[in-house]
Amino acid sequence: MQQVFLDATLRSKLNNLSLPLELCDESGKVVALVVAPLNESQFERVELTNQVFLDAELRSKLHDLSLPLDLCDESGKVVAQVVPALDESDYERVEPPPLSAEELERRRNEPGPDYSTEEVLAHLKSL
Repeated sequence: MQQVFLDATLRSKLNNLSLPLELCDESGKVVALVVAPLNESQFERVELTNQVFLDAELRSKLHDLSLPLDLCDESGKVVAQVVPALDESDYERVEPPPLSAEELERRRNEPGPDYSTEEVLAHLKSL
């Protein structure tokens, strides 16, 4: 991941890294998130309440938010990560094909065990 070193000006513009933080364009649209460095065991959703509006200088320092970035202190320690927001308009919504009544009935009558979502998740976590 590309690294950006924080100087006092950048740290100040990023609200002194009051994390998590939304980076917004002039219209208020969220274009990236700044989060604490994640490790494999951290995948919780957190409420975002802090926002910083990007000016041209900040956007430039953050490589136009075109790729994920590690924000590092002077010693090189990663203190935050910048994750560009997905623009849903870049993706085409795909609807699943409709299933006939016969196909639904066939699936209901298939032999074999049924598993709840909780059971599937518990199994996946045990792997």
